[in-house]
Amino acid sequence: MNDKSDKADKADKADKAEQAEQAEQAEQEEQKAEQGFTVKDRRRFTQEPDGEVKTKPEAAEPEVAAEPAPEPEAEQQAAQPDQEEHDSRPLPEINFINFVLSLSTSTMVHLGDVPDPFTNQPQANLPMAKQTIDILGMLEEKTRGNLDPSEQNVMTNALYQLRMRYVELLKQQPKGQDPEPN
Repeated sequence: MNDKSDKADKADKADKAEQAEQAEQAEQEEQKAEQGFTVKDRRRFTQEPDGEVKTKPEAAEPEVAAEPAPEPEAEQQAAQPDQEEHDSRPLPEINFINFVLSLSTSTMVHLGDVPDPFTNQPQANLPMAKQTIDILGMLEEKTRGNLDPSEQNVMTNALYQLRMRYVELLKQQPKGQDPEPN
């Protein structure tokens, strides 16, 4: 009889714990409706007879992401064409040559040889060009002896071309004008 009453007590405690959990979930749902989103700990815990608390594995429930605040209609329409463009083009492979070419393209934008991607207008910024050329020079120095011939060739040629173009633009500057800000 004692075992039956112990089992009944345990069942009652489990029912009460489940009811308390359901009440807590209902309260959280109510708060969620007020706040917009909540963080919920979905881990299940059990207490072993020796007093140790363990997590109980359960089937993973799908997580529901909080919905972002709606954008004004004009912004949504403006963002859609750009998003479609970016989604349709595959990203280039990540490797050293593409990294050097990316820095070189950035330098050409700063030299005014390539239109600025935001304004579509060529705009020279010689201090930024010099900084990026210096970064490429540092990479060349730090990777010396560790590049394969094609990587070394791209690095050497890119630096030569960019340095020559930078010097050419410096010579076009009016006398006494410092291209670098103080």
